[in-house]
This record gives sequence, C-alpha cells and structure tokens, in this order.
Amino acid sequence: MKNPSSRFAFMESAEKDCVLLFADGAMVSFSMKQLSNIAAFCEAPTIVPGTSSELLADREIAELLRRLLNQGSLLPSS
Repeated sequence: MKNPSSRFAFMESAEKDCVLLFADGAMVSFSMKQLSNIAAFCEAPTIVPGTSSELLADREIAELLRRLLNQGSLLPSS
C-alpha cells in the first residue's frame, strides 16, 4: 500500500529513452520497457496482490519496491 502522504509521478524522457519515476523527492530511471508498470504503479493506490508476484519476478521492479518500502513511500500491508 502506498503511504497516503507520499507523492508519485513519472515522465518519459525521449532524449534518454527511459522512464523517470519520482517518489517523495527521489528519482529513479527505468528502461522504456517498464513504462506500463511504472504508469500503473503511479496511478493505483495499492499494489494489486494478483500482480505482486509478476512485479517481484522483474528484478528492476523488485528493487524499486524494496527501495520505496525502506524509504517509507510504501507501507507494509497487515
């Protein structure tokens, strides 16, 4: 679940051919293949349990989720 006080945004960078994710003042760059994952992540208030295993299978996204959890942008579900 996203922290209600956290802010997420993304933008495509045609110049660098990447997707930039902004979360609570931090920026992370991803390859364009992650565009749909990053867009869905920014738009959804929670991570859908059915897609969690798919997201965790992707090393790049799994690292993002770990980082966001550690910085408090994501809250562990109880």
